[in-house]
Amino acid sequence: MSQEKKEVLEKIAQVIESLPSENLLEKCWTEEQKERWHKQRKWNILIAKAWREENNLIKGDGLDIALKNKEIDKVEKEGIELLVEYYITLLEIVKIVAPYVDFFHSFLRLIVSTADCLSVPLPKIFIDLFLKKLQQEYLFSSPYRKIVGMRLPF
Repeated sequence: MSQEKKEVLEKIAQVIESLPSENLLEKCWTEEQKERWHKQRKWNILIAKAWREENNLIKGDGLDIALKNKEIDKVEKEGIELLVEYYITLLEIVKIVAPYVDFFHSFLRLIVSTADCLSVPLPKIFIDLFLKKLQQEYLFSSPYRKIVGMRLPF
């Protein structure tokens, strides 16, 4: 696995373990809300550890250790493992569809930029829905291209 892919997988783990955000903790009014925040953060740290293990970023059996220490039970361990599998599958889906989304975004930007040259004006609903977003740079193009090597889908 390339260093860039490892870095991306590690960043995903960092995002997982940083949820819920510290900003949300500051907005907790009751002790019950704060307790729930801490419980969710603990879970996300375990999920991030399982993510790292599944993607070979670290060696070890963090979930087995948590199970031995009775931090989690067997069903919770299996749930975390399934959730990590789900996240990995979602990442694979993103890898598949990202080139199409990027291409479609670029295509729509081209249409909007040449709208004055078209013989038929763009429908108002199209302009209302897409114009503002299409004038912005596509947010995910450059980091993703670095990671997987972006190619046009056709």
